[in-house]
Amino acid sequence: MAPHVIKVVLVGQHSGGGISAGWFALAGVLIGGTLNGVISWVLGRTSQWTSARAAALLVSEELIQSYAGFALADAEHTWGALRKAHNFGKTTEWEANRTTLALVLNQDAYATIAAASSGLAQAAARAANERPDGSITQAQNQSLRTTGITLGRALTYLGKLVHRPPAWRIVARRKYDRQSDAHIEKLLSADTSYQAFMAKYGRPGE
Repeated sequence: MAPHVIKVVLVGQHSGGGISAGWFALAGVLIGGTLNGVISWVLGRTSQWTSARAAALLVSEELIQSYAGFALADAEHTWGALRKAHNFGKTTEWEANRTTLALVLNQDAYATIAAASSGLAQAAARAANERPDGSITQAQNQSLRTTGITLGRALTYLGKLVHRPPAWRIVARRKYDRQSDAHIEKLLSADTSYQAFMAKYGRPGE
């Protein structure tokens, strides 16, 4: 009887070990799959932000060339002044990279850059159809000024992708965000068209 009992015990021990090994294998598969998923997500997000930063650099470089045109137009009050700015109104990089930027920008940032690019294209088209010495009327100057302010906001939003400190620099990152947001609010306060709109309709949700 003793050998038989020992045999049963041994079989029971072996069977239990097999079950435990199976659970460990299943747990290993689940944990491995989760880790692979997390790593893939992190790598994907990193690649997405890297691509967005490169796109922001290209778009910023293009848009900032038009910025000088508004200063010249404000000083000379002629359409020819806009033509003096190198590549004024060019939005090729924005059109090529807007989808990449749309994946990481918030709604206001994307809409601001889109509005600035549209305003630039319209101003460039108007300048091309006007005489170089043609005067810019007060209403036209106000429209150009609004586009210039919107362009400033667009460049600030793009700057967040290019110059914002990394996440691990918490204090520096928060300081940069506060400064950027304050600059955007300052530009909005100088935009009479925006202020008139807000006075009439108010902020969303108010």
